[in-house]
Amino acid sequence: MNVTKEADAAFMRELKRTDRPRYDRLEKAIRTAAHRSKQQDKPRCRHCGLFLPDDIRSDAKYCDAACKKAYQRANAPYTVPDKVQVVPKQGQHPCFMRLFARFSCKSACSGG
Repeated sequence: MNVTKEADAAFMRELKRTDRPRYDRLEKAIRTAAHRSKQQDKPRCRHCGLFLPDDIRSDAKYCDAACKKAYQRANAPYTVPDKVQVVPKQGQHPCFMRLFARFSCKSACSGG
């Protein structure tokens, strides 16, 4: 609805005089909406979502190097290794079957 600024100001004065809590809520909503509209234009960090600082490059996507690295780690494709090779420690039997009490080394491997 199109109203003039004078009519809008008169409504706000009347509302302030008659219903103070409703006037306060309306004022807060107006201020919040104005603040949000100013903030909409500012770019945000891709990782943490905070507004980027003003002194940073115009094409920056992250607020700092830590956010950039964290974003890359979070979005890196997970790869499963093809084959894991277990190397025994020095002095440890290669079959590792001595860890399991129910198997004997002689029956489990040819290393004896």
